[in-house]
Amino acid sequence: MNELRRKVGLLLDGGLPREGLIDLLIDVIARGLGSLGGRPRNGTVTHSESEVSEPVTKPAETRSLSLLSGSGSSASPEPSEKIGERTKPAYSAEFVQFWALYPKKVGKADAWRAWKRIKPPLGKIREALAWQVHLDAWTKDGGDFIPYPATYLNRGQWEDEKPPERRSNGGRWM
Repeated sequence: MNELRRKVGLLLDGGLPREGLIDLLIDVIARGLGSLGGRPRNGTVTHSESEVSEPVTKPAETRSLSLLSGSGSSASPEPSEKIGERTKPAYSAEFVQFWALYPKKVGKADAWRAWKRIKPPLGKIREALAWQVHLDAWTKDGGDFIPYPATYLNRGQWEDEKPPERRSNGGRWM
């Protein structure tokens, strides 16, 4: 595998001669058939310096070859599209509102996992954030001390008590 990576690197750098490109393609096709490095899929495929034997009936391998060569058609979407569908979370409307309200926009995936697990009350969070965003601890140093959204949710900080309001008396705080 490291040799394959080295050859691809040389190819991208323009330092691989034409014969090297042919060797690279043979290696890629042979690896797609499972004949090099690892257990062969659905039967035995032989590879030698002079020839690559064809599989008798191996639909999965044929599909691998067509993907490598760019030929053939596939009814299913590209693998990257499937991965995107699998990994992209579908956020709830309440979480989207929480995310819009929360002043620190970091660790969204962690916050989403915490939200799903805890199922916090959005109304109470909204009320708490109305005064929490003005706390000295949250505003000092440009907001460096605002907890991450997941931390806020995991700690249940929407249930914190509001500190008493300070009143001014002749310019002095009491």
